[in-house]
Amino acid sequence: QNRLGANFGFPIIQNKVFFYGDFEYIPLGFDAVPVTPIFGPTAAGYTALGGLTGVSATNLRFLQSVLPAAQNATMFTTLNGTQIPLGMVSVSARDYQNQYNGVGALDWKLGQSDNLQARYVHDEVHSNNDGAALPAFSSPMKMRNLMGSLSEVHNFSGGAVNELRLSYTHYGDMIFDNGLTLPGLGVTGSPLISFPALNLQLGAFAG
Repeated sequence: QNRLGANFGFPIIQNKVFFYGDFEYIPLGFDAVPVTPIFGPTAAGYTALGGLTGVSATNLRFLQSVLPAAQNATMFTTLNGTQIPLGMVSVSARDYQNQYNGVGALDWKLGQSDNLQARYVHDEVHSNNDGAALPAFSSPMKMRNLMGSLSEVHNFSGGAVNELRLSYTHYGDMIFDNGLTLPGLGVTGSPLISFPALNLQLGAFAG
């Protein structure tokens, strides 16, 4: 993991207005594998499914394009009286998560007893995977957290301090369309389809 950052500070008006800023960029790339095993048909299982009446050839081809055949059968499921061999599927993908952090501070000395303080915090993460089990369904996402504040601080004689503060916070978590289209739907995107017995979810926003 690499980190790139810089910070700087300088007076805007000597002995009166000061600025300080800090920025950090943290790029991270990694090979992602499912946390729990995913099961799917073996090559023989896909062949058996293709020969069954009532199984959509279009849907089966799509499933084969996003879910590789398992190398070895470890279990079976029965469909229309036919045993379909299933096994653990080897799934991996190259994912990234890039983080951008920044802070800014402005201090203005208004007089002997008063100071104006402005603060800004920026935290943003870009990723190419929203947690989908299969790489084909991964969707780009962006998380942004912002905070800003403006304070007027007055120092009274005797050590008492009064602060008047205005602040703003914003959080946004955005998941973008990955452009995937399921055959026959005619629209971009896909529904969330779950197969609990296989620990498999299909869909652009599957987690």
